[in-house]
Amino acid sequence: MTVAATLTVQARTEGFIARLRRALATPVLSVDGVETDLSWLGERRLVVAPGTHEVGVHYRNRRSTHGRATTSLTVAPGGEVALDAVLVDGTFRLAVRP
Repeated sequence: MTVAATLTVQARTEGFIARLRRALATPVLSVDGVETDLSWLGERRLVVAPGTHEVGVHYRNRRSTHGRATTSLTVAPGGEVALDAVLVDGTFRLAVRP
């Protein structure tokens, strides 16, 4: 039996230009190619299978996407990984929280 793991992601902005973009854009999380909308400053918690996952974050402005950042994360069975997605000058920076 496989024990599920948890991935928590928070999207936020840093800097004046990024804060302006926040008013017009929606952050989007992609885990292994499956997209889900995020909210600024809110946390999105997902149950994932243990193992390695391709995680990406970008923002959607009307019909186009911008600021994409991607990373590979490995989650242990029953484990939890928390990821901060910070929009700085139009591009996301991803960092795993300790």
